Amino acid sequence: AGGNITIHSMQGAVRAQSSAGDVSVMLDPAPGGSSTMSTGAGDVTLTVASGAKATIRARCPDLSGHGEEGPIQSDFPVVRVKGGNVEIQVNGGGHKVMLETMIGEISIKKK
Repeated sequence: AGGNITIHSMQGAVRAQSSAGDVSVMLDPAPGGSSTMSTGAGDVTLTVASGAKATIRARCPDLSGHGEEGPIQSDFPVVRVKGGNVEIQVNGGGHKVMLETMIGEISIKKK
């Protein structure tokens, strides 16, 4: 229920949820699959292989206390931003990845 989740290397798909804790995953996504990483209170960090094809949707409804860049940071170009929602197409899109934190920050990093 509560606590940190760290996955150092995952191929395929992953579902990682915590009610209160950080979630950190290094993912090499499978074509056509889907993954979810979420926490109620904590940070979500996703590291994606640079050659992977993924469509990443990140949601962080709590925008309070964050600077100009907001609570969602990405090494990849952001395609669409709406409120606390961001969409990123990595190498044209593919594996669907949903990231969410209710209170915290989201980081999307390139490996």
